[in-house]
Amino acid sequence: MPKQQKIPSFGPEFLGTHNNFSLKSFTQMAYSEQGKPGFPHRHNYYTVFWVKTGDGIHYVDFKEYPLEPNTVFLISPGQVHFVKAENDPDGSAVMFTPDFLFANAISTNFITNLNLFMDADENPPINVPDNSAQRIDGLIEIMDTELASMEPLNSEVVGIQLKLLLIECYRIRCCQLPENQKEGSVVHIIVKQFKNQVEDNFKKLHRVNEYAEKMHISSSHLNDVIKQHLGTTAKEYLLKRILLEAKKLAYFTDLSLKEITFDLGFDIDDTSDLSLSPIY
Repeated sequence: MPKQQKIPSFGPEFLGTHNNFSLKSFTQMAYSEQGKPGFPHRHNYYTVFWVKTGDGIHYVDFKEYPLEPNTVFLISPGQVHFVKAENDPDGSAVMFTPDFLFANAISTNFITNLNLFMDADENPPINVPDNSAQRIDGLIEIMDTELASMEPLNSEVVGIQLKLLLIECYRIRCCQLPENQKEGSVVHIIVKQFKNQVEDNFKKLHRVNEYAEKMHISSSHLNDVIKQHLGTTAKEYLLKRILLEAKKLAYFTDLSLKEITFDLGFDIDDTSDLSLSPIY
Protein backbone atom coordinates (compact mmCIF):
# COMPACT_ATOMS: atom_id res chain seq x y z
CA MET A 1 0.00 0.00 0.00
CA PRO A 2 1.45 3.41 -0.93
CA LYS A 3 2.77 5.37 2.05
CA GLN A 4 1.51 8.83 2.89
CA GLN A 5 2.09 10.96 5.95
CA LYS A 6 -1.51 11.26 7.10
CA ILE A 7 -4.48 9.22 6.05
CA PRO A 8 -7.64 11.10 5.05
CA SER A 9 -10.82 10.11 6.82
CA PHE A 10 -14.21 10.62 5.20
CA GLY A 11 -17.39 11.17 7.18
CA PRO A 12 -21.11 11.23 6.29
CA GLU A 13 -20.69 14.51 4.38
CA PHE A 14 -18.96 12.47 1.67
CA LEU A 15 -22.20 10.54 1.10
CA GLY A 16 -24.26 13.51 -0.06
CA THR A 17 -27.85 14.28 0.85
CA HIS A 18 -29.46 10.81 0.91
CA ASN A 19 -29.77 10.41 4.67
CA ASN A 20 -26.36 8.91 5.36
CA PHE A 21 -26.49 6.55 2.39
CA SER A 22 -24.80 6.63 -1.01
CA LEU A 23 -24.55 4.40 -4.05
CA LYS A 24 -21.70 5.01 -6.50
CA SER A 25 -20.08 3.14 -9.34
CA PHE A 26 -16.93 1.20 -8.52
CA THR A 27 -15.02 3.37 -11.02
CA GLN A 28 -16.00 6.50 -9.08
CA MET A 29 -14.54 4.96 -5.93
CA ALA A 30 -11.34 3.73 -7.59
CA TYR A 31 -10.43 7.15 -8.99
CA SER A 32 -10.36 10.64 -7.53
CA GLU A 33 -12.48 13.50 -8.85
CA GLN A 34 -9.52 14.49 -11.05
CA GLY A 35 -9.54 11.07 -12.72
CA LYS A 36 -6.34 10.01 -10.95
CA PRO A 37 -5.92 6.72 -9.09
CA GLY A 38 -7.29 6.74 -5.56
CA PHE A 39 -5.23 6.82 -2.40
CA PRO A 40 -5.25 5.13 1.01
CA HIS A 41 -8.11 6.44 3.12
CA ARG A 42 -10.67 5.40 5.69
CA HIS A 43 -14.38 6.04 6.28
CA ASN A 44 -16.41 6.25 9.44
CA TYR A 45 -19.23 4.37 7.69
CA TYR A 46 -19.72 0.90 6.21
CA THR A 47 -19.01 0.05 2.57
CA VAL A 48 -20.06 -2.91 0.45
CA PHE A 49 -18.04 -3.13 -2.78
CA TRP A 50 -19.68 -5.23 -5.49
CA VAL A 51 -17.11 -6.04 -8.23
CA LYS A 52 -18.73 -7.38 -11.41
CA THR A 53 -15.65 -7.16 -13.62
CA GLY A 54 -12.19 -5.66 -13.30
CA ASP A 55 -8.49 -6.28 -12.72
CA GLY A 56 -6.21 -4.84 -10.08
CA ILE A 57 -5.61 -4.94 -6.34
CA HIS A 58 -7.70 -3.90 -3.36
CA TYR A 59 -5.52 -3.08 -0.34
CA VAL A 60 -7.32 -3.46 3.00
CA ASP A 61 -5.38 -2.83 6.22
CA PHE A 62 -2.03 -3.67 4.55
CA LYS A 63 -3.36 -6.88 3.01
CA GLU A 64 -3.67 -7.29 -0.77
CA TYR A 65 -6.65 -8.88 -2.50
CA PRO A 66 -7.00 -9.23 -6.28
CA LEU A 67 -9.99 -7.61 -7.96
CA GLU A 68 -11.88 -10.48 -9.54
CA PRO A 69 -15.29 -10.76 -11.22
CA ASN A 70 -18.27 -11.46 -8.98
CA THR A 71 -16.70 -10.62 -5.63
CA VAL A 72 -17.93 -8.61 -2.65
CA PHE A 73 -15.63 -6.66 -0.32
CA LEU A 74 -17.00 -5.51 3.05
CA ILE A 75 -15.19 -2.56 4.63
CA SER A 76 -15.77 -1.62 8.26
CA PRO A 77 -15.66 1.92 9.68
CA GLY A 78 -12.03 2.86 10.35
CA GLN A 79 -10.42 0.33 8.03
CA VAL A 80 -7.73 1.70 5.71
CA HIS A 81 -8.24 0.69 2.10
CA PHE A 82 -7.24 1.65 -1.42
CA VAL A 83 -8.12 0.33 -4.90
CA LYS A 84 -5.46 0.11 -7.60
CA ALA A 85 -7.36 -0.76 -10.77
CA GLU A 86 -5.67 -1.91 -13.98
CA ASN A 87 -8.70 -0.88 -16.03
CA ASP A 88 -12.12 0.60 -15.36
CA PRO A 89 -13.84 -1.88 -13.04
CA ASP A 90 -17.56 -2.47 -13.33
CA GLY A 91 -19.55 -2.64 -10.13
CA SER A 92 -21.00 -0.61 -7.28
CA ALA A 93 -20.12 0.78 -3.88
CA VAL A 94 -22.94 0.79 -1.32
CA MET A 95 -22.09 3.10 1.59
CA PHE A 96 -24.12 3.64 4.74
CA THR A 97 -23.68 5.02 8.25
CA PRO A 98 -24.79 3.64 11.62
CA ASP A 99 -27.38 6.45 11.63
CA PHE A 100 -28.91 5.09 8.43
CA LEU A 101 -29.12 1.65 10.00
CA PHE A 102 -30.83 3.09 13.08
CA ALA A 103 -33.31 5.13 11.00
CA ASN A 104 -34.30 1.97 9.14
CA ALA A 105 -34.64 -0.25 12.23
CA ILE A 106 -31.52 -2.28 11.37
CA SER A 107 -29.98 -2.96 14.77
CA THR A 108 -26.30 -3.00 15.67
CA ASN A 109 -26.80 -6.58 16.87
CA PHE A 110 -28.01 -7.56 13.41
CA ILE A 111 -24.80 -6.22 11.84
CA THR A 112 -22.64 -7.84 14.52
CA ASN A 113 -24.36 -11.22 14.26
CA LEU A 114 -23.87 -11.35 10.49
CA ASN A 115 -20.12 -11.35 11.15
CA LEU A 116 -19.50 -9.77 7.75
CA PHE A 117 -17.51 -6.68 8.77
CA MET A 118 -14.26 -7.89 10.35
CA ASP A 119 -10.49 -7.34 10.25
CA ALA A 120 -8.97 -7.81 6.80
CA ASP A 121 -7.11 -10.98 7.82
CA GLU A 122 -10.41 -12.57 8.82
CA ASN A 123 -12.52 -11.02 6.08
CA PRO A 124 -11.45 -11.99 2.55
CA PRO A 125 -13.77 -11.05 -0.31
CA ILE A 126 -16.83 -13.21 -0.90
CA ASN A 127 -16.89 -15.15 -4.15
CA VAL A 128 -20.43 -14.84 -5.50
CA PRO A 129 -22.04 -17.60 -7.62
CA ASP A 130 -23.95 -16.57 -10.75
CA ASN A 131 -27.45 -16.98 -9.32
CA SER A 132 -26.58 -14.83 -6.30
CA ALA A 133 -24.89 -12.26 -8.57
CA GLN A 134 -28.21 -11.76 -10.36
CA ARG A 135 -29.97 -11.17 -7.04
CA ILE A 136 -27.30 -8.67 -5.92
CA ASP A 137 -27.63 -6.81 -9.24
CA GLY A 138 -31.39 -6.66 -8.76
CA LEU A 139 -31.19 -5.31 -5.21
CA ILE A 140 -28.67 -2.61 -6.18
CA GLU A 141 -30.79 -1.65 -9.21
CA ILE A 142 -33.81 -1.08 -6.94
CA MET A 143 -31.66 1.04 -4.60
CA ASP A 144 -30.47 3.15 -7.53
CA THR A 145 -34.01 3.65 -8.82
CA GLU A 146 -35.35 4.64 -5.40
CA LEU A 147 -32.51 7.08 -4.73
CA ALA A 148 -33.32 8.85 -8.00
CA SER A 149 -37.06 8.94 -7.34
CA MET A 150 -39.20 11.38 -5.42
CA GLU A 151 -41.57 8.66 -4.24
CA PRO A 152 -42.64 8.69 -0.59
CA LEU A 153 -40.72 6.37 1.76
CA ASN A 154 -37.94 5.85 -0.79
CA SER A 155 -35.34 5.82 2.00
CA GLU A 156 -37.25 3.00 3.71
CA VAL A 157 -37.29 1.00 0.46
CA VAL A 158 -33.52 1.48 0.16
CA GLY A 159 -33.11 0.30 3.76
CA ILE A 160 -35.06 -2.87 3.01
CA GLN A 161 -32.92 -3.61 -0.05
CA LEU A 162 -29.75 -3.01 1.98
CA LYS A 163 -30.86 -5.51 4.62
CA LEU A 164 -31.62 -8.07 1.91
CA LEU A 165 -28.20 -7.42 0.35
CA LEU A 166 -26.43 -8.07 3.66
CA ILE A 167 -28.48 -11.23 4.22
CA GLU A 168 -27.56 -12.45 0.72
CA CYS A 169 -23.85 -11.89 1.47
CA TYR A 170 -24.24 -13.69 4.80
CA ARG A 171 -25.91 -16.71 3.16
CA ILE A 172 -23.20 -16.97 0.51
CA ARG A 173 -20.44 -16.86 3.13
CA CYS A 174 -22.22 -19.44 5.31
CA CYS A 175 -22.37 -21.88 2.38
CA GLN A 176 -18.61 -21.56 1.98
CA LEU A 177 -17.76 -22.24 5.66
CA PRO A 178 -16.85 -25.64 7.15
CA GLU A 179 -19.64 -27.15 9.25
CA ASN A 180 -17.94 -26.48 12.62
CA GLN A 181 -17.54 -22.78 11.79
CA LYS A 182 -21.17 -22.12 10.93
CA GLU A 183 -23.53 -19.98 13.00
CA GLY A 184 -24.64 -21.68 16.19
CA SER A 185 -21.76 -24.11 16.63
CA VAL A 186 -19.93 -23.94 19.98
CA VAL A 187 -16.67 -23.10 18.22
CA HIS A 188 -18.30 -20.30 16.24
CA ILE A 189 -19.81 -18.75 19.39
CA ILE A 190 -16.49 -18.78 21.27
CA VAL A 191 -14.52 -17.38 18.34
CA LYS A 192 -17.08 -14.66 17.72
CA GLN A 193 -17.11 -13.65 21.38
CA PHE A 194 -13.30 -13.60 21.51
CA LYS A 195 -13.05 -11.44 18.38
CA ASN A 196 -15.58 -8.97 19.75
CA GLN A 197 -13.77 -8.81 23.09
CA VAL A 198 -10.42 -8.20 21.38
CA GLU A 199 -11.88 -5.44 19.19
CA ASP A 200 -13.37 -3.71 22.22
CA ASN A 201 -10.42 -4.15 24.60
CA PHE A 202 -7.11 -4.63 22.75
CA LYS A 203 -5.88 -1.24 23.93
CA LYS A 204 -6.55 -2.15 27.57
CA LEU A 205 -6.17 -5.93 27.88
CA HIS A 206 -2.95 -7.46 26.53
CA ARG A 207 -2.99 -11.00 27.91
CA VAL A 208 -5.04 -13.99 26.82
CA ASN A 209 -5.98 -14.97 30.36
CA GLU A 210 -7.76 -11.60 30.77
CA TYR A 211 -10.01 -12.45 27.83
CA ALA A 212 -10.54 -16.02 29.02
CA GLU A 213 -11.68 -14.69 32.40
CA LYS A 214 -14.18 -12.33 30.76
CA MET A 215 -15.51 -15.26 28.71
CA HIS A 216 -15.59 -17.62 31.73
CA ILE A 217 -13.44 -20.30 30.09
CA SER A 218 -9.87 -21.46 30.63
CA SER A 219 -6.97 -19.94 28.69
CA SER A 220 -5.99 -23.36 27.34
CA HIS A 221 -9.51 -24.05 26.03
CA LEU A 222 -9.67 -20.61 24.41
CA ASN A 223 -6.31 -21.20 22.72
CA ASP A 224 -7.41 -24.63 21.47
CA VAL A 225 -10.61 -23.25 19.94
CA ILE A 226 -8.93 -20.24 18.30
CA LYS A 227 -6.17 -22.46 16.93
CA GLN A 228 -8.71 -24.90 15.52
CA HIS A 229 -10.83 -22.19 13.91
CA LEU A 230 -8.27 -19.57 12.80
CA GLY A 231 -5.05 -21.56 12.56
CA THR A 232 -3.34 -19.24 15.03
CA THR A 233 -3.20 -19.06 18.82
CA ALA A 234 -5.25 -16.56 20.82
CA LYS A 235 -2.04 -14.76 21.78
CA GLU A 236 -0.96 -14.48 18.15
CA TYR A 237 -4.41 -13.18 17.14
CA LEU A 238 -4.30 -10.54 19.90
CA LEU A 239 -0.76 -9.51 19.02
CA LYS A 240 -1.68 -9.27 15.34
CA ARG A 241 -4.55 -6.89 16.18
CA ILE A 242 -2.27 -4.70 18.33
CA LEU A 243 0.42 -4.68 15.65
CA LEU A 244 -2.12 -3.72 12.97
CA GLU A 245 -3.18 -0.69 14.99
CA ALA A 246 0.47 0.22 15.66
CA LYS A 247 1.24 0.02 11.92
CA LYS A 248 -1.72 2.25 11.08
CA LEU A 249 -0.66 4.86 13.62
CA ALA A 250 3.01 4.74 12.55
CA TYR A 251 2.19 4.78 8.85
CA PHE A 252 -0.54 7.38 8.67
CA THR A 253 0.00 9.78 11.61
CA ASP A 254 2.71 11.98 13.05
CA LEU A 255 2.61 10.23 16.43
CA SER A 256 5.95 9.35 17.97
CA LEU A 257 6.80 5.79 19.01
CA LYS A 258 6.19 6.72 22.63
CA GLU A 259 2.80 8.26 21.80
CA ILE A 260 1.77 5.16 19.83
CA THR A 261 2.85 2.94 22.70
CA PHE A 262 0.80 5.00 25.14
CA ASP A 263 -2.22 4.97 22.81
CA LEU A 264 -2.08 1.18 22.75
CA GLY A 265 -2.11 1.00 26.53
CA PHE A 266 1.55 0.23 27.19
CA ASP A 267 4.04 2.04 29.42
CA ILE A 268 7.26 2.19 27.40
CA ASP A 269 9.17 3.37 30.47
CA ASP A 270 8.10 0.32 32.46
CA THR A 271 10.59 -2.42 31.59
CA SER A 272 8.54 -4.88 33.62
CA ASP A 273 5.79 -4.74 30.98
CA LEU A 274 7.03 -7.77 29.08
CA SER A 275 3.89 -7.92 26.94
CA LEU A 276 5.34 -4.99 24.98
CA SER A 277 8.50 -6.81 23.96
CA PRO A 278 7.09 -8.80 21.00
CA ILE A 279 5.79 -5.62 19.35
CA TYR A 280 9.08 -3.76 18.85
